[in-house]
Amino acid sequence: MALVLFTAAVPVAQASYEVVIDKDDQSILPIASGLFSLHPYSFEIPAGMCVASNSIAYTVSFHPYWQSVRGPTPVHLIAWTNGCDVLWSREYSSWEQVLYDIATDDSNLYVTGTKSGEVYLGSYDLMGQNTWNTTWDWSGILPRPIIGREVCLLGDGSIVVAGSSDQSSDNPEFFFLVAFSQSGQYQWHKMYNHYPSICCDLTHLYVLTNQSLQKIDTNGSVIWSTDIHAPMRSCVFGQTIYAYNHQSKEHKYRTSLDIVSWDATSGAKLGNRNLSLCNSEGVTYNSTGMHAATSHDGALIFLLGAEDIGKWYLDGLDPAMQMTSHTCILNQSWNSPRLGIGADSLIRLAGFLDDAHLALAIFNPDQLAETVVTVQEPADSSAGTTDIHDDFTTNHLLHYVSLIAITAEVVAGIAIVSRVKRNRE
Repeated sequence: MALVLFTAAVPVAQASYEVVIDKDDQSILPIASGLFSLHPYSFEIPAGMCVASNSIAYTVSFHPYWQSVRGPTPVHLIAWTNGCDVLWSREYSSWEQVLYDIATDDSNLYVTGTKSGEVYLGSYDLMGQNTWNTTWDWSGILPRPIIGREVCLLGDGSIVVAGSSDQSSDNPEFFFLVAFSQSGQYQWHKMYNHYPSICCDLTHLYVLTNQSLQKIDTNGSVIWSTDIHAPMRSCVFGQTIYAYNHQSKEHKYRTSLDIVSWDATSGAKLGNRNLSLCNSEGVTYNSTGMHAATSHDGALIFLLGAEDIGKWYLDGLDPAMQMTSHTCILNQSWNSPRLGIGADSLIRLAGFLDDAHLALAIFNPDQLAETVVTVQEPADSSAGTTDIHDDFTTNHLLHYVSLIAITAEVVAGIAIVSRVKRNRE
């Protein structure tokens, strides 16, 4: 789900940050946490999370290998209070439906996934009562199952789902967008050769594949398109589109990010930054996952997992893309955590614990360890730029996560508590 704020488009020069981490780093304690007990030996991961303006968080979760497991597996839709208590929950069977993402307009919840082999979109009230359901299968032409993987809400009430068909030896994978009205009526669809990551503002949809970035109106018409050659996830803030990809080196996933910005009016590229977690010798760690979210004051928060040492970190950048915080946040008992920031500015992490529990933890942004990093822009703005035309493949797609954005004011940190060094490119 995309988060939308409003700022001006500001060109950003190139820079990179290497954050030195250590296996002895201690994680901070949340201000609130809660558990939801699963069936014994169950394994579910939070697939999507949204936070309403009243600070209630909603999560959807499923077994990541539900298609290959013999027999049905549980699927959960859960509402969590701002004290991390379970307000209500709904359980489904993977033989009925699987939920991949969730969004809210503060009046209703909209969940997408797959049901009976077709794209599923359902509406629920804020107490979990199902108000309507609809499915879509493009006249039965696509191989089954067809899965809605992301849901985005436009200002006119339209609901847009991005997804893909199942891939098999006999059927190539298909990718699509499909739009519905606020009452679930089909409006239009578009087909793609690569997965379309989506975000939106009140009037436009922005679609990134590993071939192009497109701006689309609420009727599905393309306003402009610009070529890129790396699959990314995106978000739009006012007149600027921001996106990041998860770099791969030698076919290994690394905790290294390219953050790129474009002008939302013209599609022109504005600039990029790079962020990576490494050891004291400068070797970048393998990644266990990555998510990002943006607070309402424009602070950008990344959740990065370092597989080699079993730690999760929150790294913050200010609106000018200067690094301001670096905090060890979770240990290796958390699997596949999701990151969300509500209107209350609190940081929420949802994940799966090894003892068959789903968990939610809340952190105050004041807990993040602050650091001061001075940015000196390169004399040659083209020097050291990150090439976003690297040979990425769609098999890397599930490792490109979350949607991001950045505003345009510089926020300085006040104390150096992490070893952060900046390499000028």
